[in-house]
Amino acid sequence: MICALVLAGTATAVVNQKDGAPAGSSADALLGNGSAPGGSAAGGAPATAAAGAGTTKGTGGANGWTNKAPPAKQVPGRFKVVLPASFLGLPRADDDPTFAGVREATLSIFKSRPDLHVDMAIYSNLLNTVVGVTGEGDTDFPSKEEAMQLVSALEQSAPGVTVINDSLKNMDPGPQGGLMRCRGVMTRFEGANMTTVMTECYWVGDNTFGVFGEEFSLDDLGMAKTAAHTRQFRAATEKPK
Repeated sequence: MICALVLAGTATAVVNQKDGAPAGSSADALLGNGSAPGGSAAGGAPATAAAGAGTTKGTGGANGWTNKAPPAKQVPGRFKVVLPASFLGLPRADDDPTFAGVREATLSIFKSRPDLHVDMAIYSNLLNTVVGVTGEGDTDFPSKEEAMQLVSALEQSAPGVTVINDSLKNMDPGPQGGLMRCRGVMTRFEGANMTTVMTECYWVGDNTFGVFGEEFSLDDLGMAKTAAHTRQFRAATEKPK
């Protein structure tokens, strides 16, 4: 997972491909490039066109599918995202050698989408580390549910990484609305002989999305704490244009 890999210091693993899928495939699907019939986004989420121009079943074309669905009406996005210089008392540490390359690697997932404006921050004093990824689209998402499925799938397993516990829960998105889901994850890093325990929360607004992650204990209190921090982080980053 993006945040788990950062917290474990495995920066270069963020953009490793899974099952031969291009690293940018999840971002393409998020805002409407979709995929071939039967394809899927990273992490197994359906590669449905969240921003409209998906595929529909018809006559002709391979397997009876065609790519001639009418595009959904595009509504200009009203919000932008701006990452703060510090969060929870932690300074930004994007350029720290410990996290070398992880920000560039994560942002490269979205490089094929000029209509997506994505930023990432690593906040750390090396004793505590939290990670936030935020993005805004030029237009609103026609389906927040489909966008959420794809945002929460922006995690790609690296070689030697095994997820040994995973749960996904709906959480209160707070006053800014939309959808928010959090998952508690225990990840074993075989090469480093270490286990990371953390929570990641994902949100989708009208034209915004994000991921926030931090270490926690495997209980409901830990997930509720990270959800609260995620709402704080979203409030600090999501602004009207």
